[in-house]
Parts: sequence; C-alpha cells; structure tokens
Amino acid sequence: MRWKGSLAAGIAVMLAGAIGCNERYDRDDFDTPTDPARQYLVLTTEGNATTLPADGVSRLRLTAAISPDAAPRDVVFTTTAAQLVGGTGTTDTERTVTVNSSGVAQIDLRSATAPGSAVVTAKVKDLPQISQSVTVSFTAPGPDVLIRFLAAPTSAPADGATGSTFVVEISPQLDSASRSVTFTTTIGSFVSGSSVQTLTVPAASDNTAAAVLYSPTAIGEGRLRATVAGTSREVGIRFERALPDRLILALSKITVMDSAADQLTATATLLRDLGTVTPGTEVVFTATRDDTGASFGFFNPPAAASDANGQAVVSFSPGGGGYTGDATLTARAPNGRTASVAFKVIPAP
Repeated sequence: MRWKGSLAAGIAVMLAGAIGCNERYDRDDFDTPTDPARQYLVLTTEGNATTLPADGVSRLRLTAAISPDAAPRDVVFTTTAAQLVGGTGTTDTERTVTVNSSGVAQIDLRSATAPGSAVVTAKVKDLPQISQSVTVSFTAPGPDVLIRFLAAPTSAPADGATGSTFVVEISPQLDSASRSVTFTTTIGSFVSGSSVQTLTVPAASDNTAAAVLYSPTAIGEGRLRATVAGTSREVGIRFERALPDRLILALSKITVMDSAADQLTATATLLRDLGTVTPGTEVVFTATRDDTGASFGFFNPPAAASDANGQAVVSFSPGGGGYTGDATLTARAPNGRTASVAFKVIPAP
C-alpha cells in the first residue's frame, strides 16, 4: 500500500504496533523515503504502561520511532508535568534526542511527587506537525511501591552470634543512582562481634538487597529500617533469652559429711552450639538420694543465675539430716537441659 494525499492526511495515519526492536518500515510505504512529509512518528511506552506511582523517583521509558530511511533527525520530547531524563536540553520538561540508526529515540519520564497526570509529546525537530502524545497518570503510591520486606525475622536468640537475614525488594523502576538500600537498626549489629548499626547494600539484578543482623547478648526489642530513594520501611525484632544446648556440672568434691558445717560447691556451665547463653539464665539445683530418689539437703542460693561466662554456682550441704550413702546432684536449665554428677554423703565424725 502507498500513502497518498496531503501532509495532514499523512500525519493522521500512524504506523501500527510498538516500535523499539530495530523494525524497519517497508520502502513501498513511502513515495519518497527522505521526504519530510512522509516521516511518520510512533510514540509508545514501555510495556504500554500509562501510570506511575507519584513517588518522585519511578521512571517510565518512552520510545519515539520514525522511518530509519529518513535523513538523521532529532526528536523533541516535552512534558506538561514531572521530569524528562535523558537527551540534551536546558530544562527537564523539554529534551532533544537524536534517533539512532534504527530510527528510534528514547527518553525517561520521572514521576511527579503528587497524584496527577502529564502529557508527553514527541515531535520531529523542525517538523512540529509530525508529533504524537501520550498521557501518563501519577497515582498515590502504596506503602510498598518503592521498597518492601520479603524476609523479616521477628525473633532471634540473644546469643551474640546468631545472624538473622532481612531481605527487601525495591522497585525495578528506580534508576541506577537510587538502587542502594541503607539498613539501620536500633539493636544488634550488622558485623558479628562489633557494633555496626548502619549498612548500605546495592540492590542485585533481581531488585533485592539483603542484610544480616547479628544478635546481641542481652534480651531486648528493636527496630530495623530499610531505606531507598528517601522511602523507608520498618520492622521489629525481639531478641529472646538464648538457652543452653547442654550443661556441664562440676563439684568441688565428691564426698561430703552429713553435717550443716560441711558443704561442697556445684558449678553448672551452660553452653550453646552457636554463641553464648544469655547471662541471667536461672539454673535450679537438686540433690537426691540414690536409694529412694527423695530430695535432701540445702542449697545456697536455692537457684542461681548464670554469669557472663555461662556459669551458675551454688553451695550444697546435707544439713545433718541423717542420710549417708550415694547421692546425685542435678542442675536443670529452663529449657529442660540437665547435667548430673554422683557424690557420696558420709557420716560426720
């Protein structure tokens, strides 16, 4: 088919389909390919999108295409709102882009900061009658448009070593200069054994960024914030008492007289496979007769809290209650982990 008629009639006929993949017009579609009156223009948006969140940072790529058979020309893009990014010019509402060898010129529209709309127009320079426009709407952004948490642990043991991984996803429409995520925390550290509470992480190609938060040794609650392009999301985390995986119990001696004046010292050491037990973890001690299983004797104190080294220490005395023979002393942690040691009670002289 060959286009005929006046310039106005020619402008009214737009080529069908989105242009942007090195597609060429058929020469038979033009009387004279280099005739300015026959340089038709097609304006499309990436993914045919016509909306952007009104966040001031999201972008939409627009493509203007003319015949690659035309003489090299510039396309002038203008917008009634927001900002154009790319090309050359002195304002961010009018930019000029030279078409490439495929007849394509591209520009980005950066969204406005408030809901509304913009009319973006592409014109062939020096031929303003050859133009097309598209309207882009800016909608109120939801809380997760720019950044959202994909993984956010809500609790972890306060063992000074456990790492909790937080993962966020950012908008793919953010430009390369705005793709770094800054993590901040009010508790714990982003470096094990240190006190680093701010960490900046570039987003990966899948638009995610991750940070590992290492537990403190003290029980507490805090907030972790992730920020990108001035927009933040925040989650809470609670560090709970780190309980032992096993106990080691040691006695200062394994023979004690049945007397209130004699005693032994019992030391329970609380251990974890990773990190340390939270200081202040209570350990309950008991002494039982091997013949009947009955409890006997006195502990001072009745229960002991672990120190920074994970040790809980008490004194035990049979108290002169009359039992002599084999016995067992047991230490029990709040999670049921126990350790026991055998000892013997002998008559007092």
